[in-house]
Amino acid sequence: MNELEKDLSIDTQRLDAEWTKLPLLYFRYREETDYVDTLIKKEKLRLDCAIAKADAEARLTPKIILMVEKPTETQIKNYVESKQEIVEIKEKIIDLTKRQKMFASAVSGLEMKRDALKNLVQIMNSEYFTTRNNEEVEKAVNPELEILKRNLRREVKMRLNKEDKKENEQ
Repeated sequence: MNELEKDLSIDTQRLDAEWTKLPLLYFRYREETDYVDTLIKKEKLRLDCAIAKADAEARLTPKIILMVEKPTETQIKNYVESKQEIVEIKEKIIDLTKRQKMFASAVSGLEMKRDALKNLVQIMNSEYFTTRNNEEVEKAVNPELEILKRNLRREVKMRLNKEDKKENEQ
């Protein structure tokens, strides 16, 4: 189980620990999401600069770079898009975007975990109070049942004694 799966799972035997670590987990993943978002913005700025630089190169020295006197916009665009530096920056932006989505999913997963924890606590509390109420009812009813049982035994003994006396008299 990887770290994210571990952070999103719930130990139902330790709900108190789950509740106490939830804010820290939420903060950590939210902070990581924001950090990756900042990295993406920086890489996009770097990409814009690299594109502008390559475009300027192609326009200022077309004979040397593109081997033509008057390059078309398509030739310039193709040159810019094929530069290794620009390809690497685009790949990095794709990787960072994937990472950002994963952390954003983790944040929403933690929100779901929070809701699940709320529901589990409610269920456990209702079971606790149901159990307590049943125990209290049993405690209240048991003495009355004991009294009824004793009275019933006395009644049965009395009837049996009366029947025995009648049989003995005959």
